Order: sequence, then C-alpha cells, then structure tokens
Amino acid sequence: MRERVHTRRSLAYLYAGLFAAVLVVWSLPSLLTRYPRVDAAARHTAITATRTGLAGILAVMGAGVGLAYTARTYRLSREGHLTDRYTKAVEQLGSDKIEVRLGGIYALERLMRDSSTDQPTIVEVLAAYIRQHASLASLDEARTADSLTSPFSPDADVQAALTVLGRRAAVAAENPIDLIGTRLTGAQLGGANLTDAQLGGANLTDARLIEVDLTLAQLNGANLTRAQLIGANLTRAQLARANLTRAGLTRANLASARLSEADLTGARLSEVDLTGAWLWRANLTGARLHGANLTGAHVTRGALTEEQLAEASNVELIEWVEKGQPRAD
Repeated sequence: MRERVHTRRSLAYLYAGLFAAVLVVWSLPSLLTRYPRVDAAARHTAITATRTGLAGILAVMGAGVGLAYTARTYRLSREGHLTDRYTKAVEQLGSDKIEVRLGGIYALERLMRDSSTDQPTIVEVLAAYIRQHASLASLDEARTADSLTSPFSPDADVQAALTVLGRRAAVAAENPIDLIGTRLTGAQLGGANLTDAQLGGANLTDARLIEVDLTLAQLNGANLTRAQLIGANLTRAQLARANLTRAGLTRANLASARLSEADLTGARLSEVDLTGAWLWRANLTGARLHGANLTGAHVTRGALTEEQLAEASNVELIEWVEKGQPRAD
C-alpha cells in the first residue's frame, strides 16, 4: 500500500513537472524577446530559436530524470525480489523435509553471492541454524549405545550450512561466526574460511580441518581429539584447555597461538610453526615434534623430553616458564 501511494505521488510530480516545462517553453521566449522592441520577423525568429534551445535543454533533462526514475524502479524491484528470495529460503529452513531444508541453505548461499549487503545477516542465520540443530545437548540423543564407538558426522543439512559458511568470501560488515558449544564431530571443513570464528567448547572430534583458516579463532576448551588440522592456519588462535589428543597438526601454523593447559598427548606436530606460541602447562606427552619450529615458544620447563627436543628445531630459542607462572591468555 505504501509503495502504491509513493508511486502515485511520483507520477503526480512528473505530470506537474511536464506541465511546468510546457509553460516555460511556450511563455519564456516571448518574455525574453519583448525588450528591446524589434520587428515582428526578427522577434518571431528569436522566439523560435529560444524555444528550440529550451526544448533541447528540457529534453536532455527529461532523459536524465527518466534514467534516474528507471534506475530507482529497477533498484526497488531488485530489493523486493531479494527480500522475497530471502523470506522463502528462511521458510524452507523450518521444513520437516531434509531436501527442502537443503534447498533453503543453498538458496541463501546464492543470495549471499548476489547481495553482499545481505551476507552478514545470512551468515548469522546459518550459524544460528547450526547451533540449533547441532548443539552439544543433543549428542546423547543422536547417538545410540551401539554407535558410540563408530564414526559420527553431522546431519546433511548441518554439514551443508557449514560448507556454505566455509566457502563464502567474507565481507567487512560480518560479525565472527558464532558456533560456540556446537557438536561438529566428524565435520568436513577442509579449506574453510573460519577466520575469527567462535568455537569455544565445540566438539570437533574426528573433524577434517585440513588447510582450514582459523586465524584468531577462539577454540578455548574445544574438543579436537583426532581432528585433522594438516596445513591449517591457527595463527594467534585461542586454544587454552583444548583437547588435541592425537590430533594431526603436520605443517600447521600455530605462531603466537595460545595453548595454555591444552592436551596435546600423542599429537602429530611435525614441521609445525610454534613461533611465539604459549604452551604453559600444556601436556605434550608422546607428541611428535619432528622439524617443529620452537623459536620463542613459551614452554613449561620439563614438558618436553630429550628425545622431543632432539627432533625439534630452534630449541635453544625456547622461552622456558615455570608451572606456577601465570599464563599469558
């Protein structure tokens, strides 16, 4: 209704402008050529020339106004179309049918590509969808007694939402992806863009995070048991009290990462960059450190065995800390 009123008002203004233009073209030349007095033929010629010039000017102005009006109409139409697409996709997320929910998720991905201004909202909607459908509280309900020892992976719709979030091209207006306390066991996130993501307390057991970008990500208290983080970027990531038991971190970048009290028992840390990483009271029992760069790493005294020190590099540059020394994070 509001749009209809606005359209009618715009048309009224347009007709009024056309009426005023006709008056100007017809009346103004007569007024401009009234003084000084000249003979009728010269005055008629002047009036005709003036009207022709004014008509040309008004035609150009009219074309400009028409283009502006067309552009505005197109923009409003496009915005309405995008809104309709968004509303329909969000409605699909609430369907009981998995194929309909999947359609809604991929429809939102297409909408993100078509409208970067809508992307921050869509990212939050998809993150909320994952939190609702993959909460830690539902772990016991999702697993039966017979499946507790078998591999577990997210439902197809949750995995699809994770995939869409991971392969998006981030925009400046986005807030960090909030997946705190989610159950993402066995998730496939290879190469995903999860910069600055909030994953505190998340269950990522057996997740495949190969070459994922987790720069500045918050993973405090997360469960990454047996997670595959080969070649992952964890620069300045927060991993305090995280469980990285038997995690695969070969060639990962953990420069300046915070791993205070993290459990790295049996973790594969070959060729890992631990430059400036904080490992206060981290459990490194059985961790393999072949070729790991420990330049400036803060390690609790006694946490590494002679064998581990022998296989790592730049061990002479380790910053040894005591167990009772306050952690940096």
